[in-house]
Amino acid sequence: MIRKEIMDNIRKQIAELNVSVDAKKMLETALYLGDMGEEAANSIPNVLIVAPPGVGLTSFSHIYSEIIDCSGKYKIRGVNTFLELDFPYAVSELEYSKFFDSPRVISETQNKFWGTFVISFERYDKKNLLESIPFDRLCSFVLENKDNISFVFHVTPEFDRVDELGKILGQLVDIKKIEFGEPDCEVLTAYFVHEILNNNTGIKWKEVWTDVVKDKFIVKACGNEGFRGYRTMDVLARRFQYEWAEVKRCIVTEEKNEDRIFNDVMDKMIEWASKPNSSKSSIGFRV
Repeated sequence: MIRKEIMDNIRKQIAELNVSVDAKKMLETALYLGDMGEEAANSIPNVLIVAPPGVGLTSFSHIYSEIIDCSGKYKIRGVNTFLELDFPYAVSELEYSKFFDSPRVISETQNKFWGTFVISFERYDKKNLLESIPFDRLCSFVLENKDNISFVFHVTPEFDRVDELGKILGQLVDIKKIEFGEPDCEVLTAYFVHEILNNNTGIKWKEVWTDVVKDKFIVKACGNEGFRGYRTMDVLARRFQYEWAEVKRCIVTEEKNEDRIFNDVMDKMIEWASKPNSSKSSIGFRV
């Protein structure tokens, strides 16, 4: 059984997760099975996620990994039990070898990686994946490691062979498909404000600012070519906090009016968010 305090913490994380209802239900069921013991934990499926970039894949996968680790499904060996990588496209044989060696390397063991491996096929949205030699090699890798790795596979909604991919993977391991919807501007704005309030920066947020933020720069950021959902919101929140500190630092103490600071920060944020591909250049990484 999983200790009560760990169960409560995981449930809290699931409740706060910005993903679909089906995704949360899957994690709740996995937690229920994990709490029943090792045999029941073996029924926790691998996952195929269909989602746009930046809408909670990593957060979901970390909770999934925590459940796997706590359930006793594997006798954990090695230092690290979580790995997230893009499946490489059109690279050298050496690069593919590095990809398949990565789990063992990060676990710092001489034999196998034990834990959760998140593999995104995001680079293959418009490209041929299922007939490629690297995919055949990946299928062999999955089959060889199904007793020591739980897999989370990811494709974007633009990938038009999801069902076929699911059938192929389902012949190798038990797989459950889950879809994440793309959050709208209201949800993204609420997330942005939550991040501002949650980061202990001393900003006393006013409700009247929320719609201003949404209309003035979040809507513009969503229209940028490099927009990446919650990843973009994380970048915007950090940038807002930096600009707030910069403006506040430069104002004479007795004149530190919060509405004035907010307006000055908004001018800077609007200018930054309006730059072509500003979010694209800022968010070329997995978080």
